Amino acid sequence: MNLYAEFKDLIPNAPLQYARVIAVGSYECRVQFPGGGQALVRGEAAQNATVWVRDGAIEGNAPDMPVHLIEI
Repeated sequence: MNLYAEFKDLIPNAPLQYARVIAVGSYECRVQFPGGGQALVRGEAAQNATVWVRDGAIEGNAPDMPVHLIEI
């Protein structure tokens, strides 16, 4: 029994989020999420590109697709 592995399983994973790059800096970008929120994240991407963001870092390019917000 590995207590660390069991403890780690209790912590939820960070969500993968879709965002558009609105400003590019050196090794960081400012992104805007579909709801209007913004964040400064680690990573490199082109201006106006759509990216996947998780835990404050760009994970890769995302397809440029229409986004519909549904409130629950």
